Amino acid sequence: MSDRLKAIKNAGIKSRQAMIWLRDHQMPSDPICYTIAYEYLNGDRPTLKNKFDQLNADDDDYLLQIQQVYQECIISQDFKELAMSEATKPQYVNDILMLLLKSQRESGESGNSSQTEPPKSTNQKDYQATIKQGEKDKLTGACELSVFKKAVNEATQDKNNLPSSLLIIDVDRFKNFNDSNGKMMGDAVLKNLVKTLNNNIKDCDFTGRLESDQFLVFLVGTTIAEGMALADKIRQVISTIVLKKKHSDLALKVTVSIGATEVSAVSDFEEPLGKASNALKRSKELGKNCVNQEI
Repeated sequence: MSDRLKAIKNAGIKSRQAMIWLRDHQMPSDPICYTIAYEYLNGDRPTLKNKFDQLNADDDDYLLQIQQVYQECIISQDFKELAMSEATKPQYVNDILMLLLKSQRESGESGNSSQTEPPKSTNQKDYQATIKQGEKDKLTGACELSVFKKAVNEATQDKNNLPSSLLIIDVDRFKNFNDSNGKMMGDAVLKNLVKTLNNNIKDCDFTGRLESDQFLVFLVGTTIAEGMALADKIRQVISTIVLKKKHSDLALKVTVSIGATEVSAVSDFEEPLGKASNALKRSKELGKNCVNQEI
């Protein structure tokens, strides 16, 4: 048997093992769960195995937790490994990889780029201290609004952080979801929404809670084009999340609408907030589950 046929046969065996593993764990055979199964059985990812083994299949948000394991142990880990490939330019590589992760794969072209412009130096000292020391929302861990505003104002004092982008994320029909499924499931949606946001932004970016089901993300040193691409990636990830109540096979899903604006100069926080709010309103008017920008 040729090496090629052996490789095909071996891949087929591994694939069947992954499908059996999914059946044994009562998990759907969607792409995310299949990837978890394949990596659990064949990959060198001890963190993934440890996190998965700690999950409880009886939890209401079991499938949502699986989604988080996928984000934290596969997507985020691959991002970090690629970002470390050139230690002398971590911030530059991180920015490039954020765009590449839309397809969850490295395009193969970034390593051959003849970039001559030095990477932006992000002065993070003041605003990151504000975030670290400031009050956090007790449910989700996002910054309280007053802390978020202060951090934005401090970050934009440094011209190296401009342009930046501001996103407003709103859970579509959240009141109806809460009324139909209960506050516990609604809280699970909000907690995992913020986790998803944090898993898809750079270390220098930060999240805040605007009101009950609306959240803010400030993308430091990010143009509106880059911010829109990331916002749409976030929207797509959230739309694939499936939740289930305990002892129920009913699949529950939510979607989000997002408004975005670019912050290109030092200004009062209320100005970009108003622009992002207008963009969010347009997303709602256009049928929800979409992203719009306001300049």
